[in-house]
Amino acid sequence: MRIRQAVAGTHAGAVRTFNEDAVLRLGRVPLYAIADGMGGPDAGDVAAQLSLDVVKRHAMTIRDHNIALTRERSAEHRRALQRSLDSVFNRASQQIREEAARRGKSVMGASLVLCTIADEYAYIAHVGDARAYLVRGGTLQRLTEDHTLAELKLRRGRITRAEYENHPERHVLYQSLGAPFELDVDLAEVRLEDGDILLLCSDGVVGSLDDAQISSGLDPWDLNGSLRGLLRACIQARCTDNISAVMLGMEGETKTEVVPKVDPEALADDDPPTTPDVVETPSFDVRGTLFQDLDEAQRTALAPYLEERTFNAGDRLFAVGDPADVAHVVVGGRAFLTCHGLPIGEVADGVISAIAFDGRGLSELEAVAKAPTTTLCLTRRRFEDLLVEKPALAARIAMGLSDAQGRLGRTLASRLEAVEAALKGKG
Repeated sequence: MRIRQAVAGTHAGAVRTFNEDAVLRLGRVPLYAIADGMGGPDAGDVAAQLSLDVVKRHAMTIRDHNIALTRERSAEHRRALQRSLDSVFNRASQQIREEAARRGKSVMGASLVLCTIADEYAYIAHVGDARAYLVRGGTLQRLTEDHTLAELKLRRGRITRAEYENHPERHVLYQSLGAPFELDVDLAEVRLEDGDILLLCSDGVVGSLDDAQISSGLDPWDLNGSLRGLLRACIQARCTDNISAVMLGMEGETKTEVVPKVDPEALADDDPPTTPDVVETPSFDVRGTLFQDLDEAQRTALAPYLEERTFNAGDRLFAVGDPADVAHVVVGGRAFLTCHGLPIGEVADGVISAIAFDGRGLSELEAVAKAPTTTLCLTRRRFEDLLVEKPALAARIAMGLSDAQGRLGRTLASRLEAVEAALKGKG
């Protein structure tokens, strides 16, 4: 079984101006997830991203379990994957608790739904009220149960389906990442068939549309259009929450995976005056001169520690005096570097900032995007994780960053010498 098509998108919705959802897509594991944060601006979005950061750091472990399951679908290997997913969710929950304590936040958490695929089976893990569905033959089948008080009462027969639809506790979670106890992660296993669609979505989608509305626009041969249509339908329904979705189209024959881009402009016809935020997280495509000497296995091992950032023309990537806590590697577009107003030049592919390994450095450069620009970023925290988990690879990356920083330093010295010579000539 292969993933024929994979698309992902997220949008702030028809009412909200900030987005607390986050989407993850790692095609070569394969691993897909949606995190729906709670806590408001500067809390919910942080909780969601922290959740996905933890998932990314453990992506290669999940991939190893998938490989083992593909070779032998034994009970032992299935339990090993389930234990691994349970551990990932609880690690993410702990990270959110620690960050909430650091920020002094009383409300900070996230729902998380995750899907990985091994051979003919999909494995779903979730906590909270983000959902997973299977669409087969045009019929929508729900694969998860919300961890809300209203759904708990519905399952126990204490309220009717009609009462559930408008119940005040429909969005009150009894379990979410960040809770002060060990999570009881729900795990599901689904055998896939040719033509199936797996749909992950945040509760903003199911709060806006019923099952018939969700399934009516899903075309297994055009998931790109299906995703646009789903998000547009939510916005037309005046959704009051953020909306996010991941769609995976399955096929029985072996073909090359196609991952089309979502066109945000296609959502704008009837949208409120907000800019659609369609997110495509990086898979294991590790580019840039910092990585050119790494082999495929090393690039694959490094990718979960990297974060992709995009900038519009004119955006500042970083400024003089910023903490030297992030290594930026330009992999698309162009960045223009200056040092206290002195032009250094443009960079179209390579390292433009490095981590001060002593922990006390500040940036001496400023970088501004001269065109739409993409960078792969390695933060100090993720480098420290890499150092613990893959020390040999971390040492190699540190050497590459040091070499790149040296080249930038030599370029800067050359520019300063030229300026000094010009000033002496004028004197």
